[in-house]
Amino acid sequence: MSADITLLGRPRMRNDLDPTGDRMIAALRYCHHAGTGYSIHTLAHHLGSRTALPPFHALLDEAWRAWPEPPVIESHCNPRISHDEALLVDICMAAARDERPAFEFLTREMFAPCARQTLWLAARRLMRSVLRAVGDR
Repeated sequence: MSADITLLGRPRMRNDLDPTGDRMIAALRYCHHAGTGYSIHTLAHHLGSRTALPPFHALLDEAWRAWPEPPVIESHCNPRISHDEALLVDICMAAARDERPAFEFLTREMFAPCARQTLWLAARRLMRSVLRAVGDR
């Protein structure tokens, strides 16, 4: 995986994401901004399946426990993606493609090895569930 320095200055946009990445952003933003009052039916709709709910919660639990500071989550209608949202989507997409080297490249400077391992396993479980339900890659 090569890094393109010109991409650092350009904010990522939701419409640049594939359907699965956009699905993850929608679910993340909905869950974050709804707080404890969210609807499991709406969250399942964003994820594409009710079976994805437990792995989604497990991933967020692992991610936010390992994150070095509170994550920045944009409002649902914002077309821009925060760096934290982008990293979480990139982690999920690497897990969906079973690309552990890409995952390590993204996370090795931010998370300790044990946190990376649990985050990888949680992302793999979530993405298996989501892709099984919706079938888009």
